Amino acid sequence: MKHSKKEIKEREEKVIAYLRSHPNADIDEIANVFSISSSTIRRDINRLKEEGKIKDRWAGLVAKHTDSLLDLSEIEEYSMNNPQERDAIAKRVVSLLEPNDIVFVNTSATALRMYSYLPDIPLTVITNNAMAVTRKLGPNIQLILTGGEVRTNQQNSGKVAMIGGYAIETLNRVNANKCILGVSGISSENGISTASVQDIPINQAILEHTHGKVIVVADHTKIGVSQTFVYAPLSRIDILVTDSKSDPEELERIRKSGVEVIVVDKEDEFRERFI
Repeated sequence: MKHSKKEIKEREEKVIAYLRSHPNADIDEIANVFSISSSTIRRDINRLKEEGKIKDRWAGLVAKHTDSLLDLSEIEEYSMNNPQERDAIAKRVVSLLEPNDIVFVNTSATALRMYSYLPDIPLTVITNNAMAVTRKLGPNIQLILTGGEVRTNQQNSGKVAMIGGYAIETLNRVNANKCILGVSGISSENGISTASVQDIPINQAILEHTHGKVIVVADHTKIGVSQTFVYAPLSRIDILVTDSKSDPEELERIRKSGVEVIVVDKEDEFRERFI
């Protein structure tokens, strides 16, 4: 059956949109998704290649615009709300690390900033944040990636996370003595939470295999917030590092639950508040 130019254009737009959310999909996969023959999709693909909208990649095809989503520097810029506060938190949290620490770090955008301030001491960092490989690390820092399925989510702070069974299996094989955990929300009433369901098993594995200090980093926009998925109580946290714009009454409630609260200002002239 012959399709109109309008139908072809609409189909091509859907194909491009699919490739943006499913980088490296191949022709057979696309044909199956849209219930169209492989030969028809192949013609569409060839036409889109000629127009420069799609190109080949080692594992399949990719929409040209997807490259901007996978440009890690652009993703970080997109995700950096409250950069001064996040920097102050990142600078403070690295002071809690000691030589020969083995540290889990999740995909927190705030935690990502700490790599720029890591001290020149022997450290092992295990993370599911693919963006960690873009950081310049000293010779004493051993960086280990969990591996796993890579998910880029520009709607969720521009994360480039490694998730799934493979990532969790890696975490389950390591015993860390510290973890640095970014959260979507932390409240005195409900504990720590995330807006992303895919983060839950990763963060729970990190908590389960941390046999030492659990350090939460959260700027003021996360304090007193309960996101959709609650995955740990405050009793599982040792230290919260936040900024001076955080609600002091909520911080006091969190402190009374047994969490050490460290408050920094955006110039990194911090003041500590203990239990």
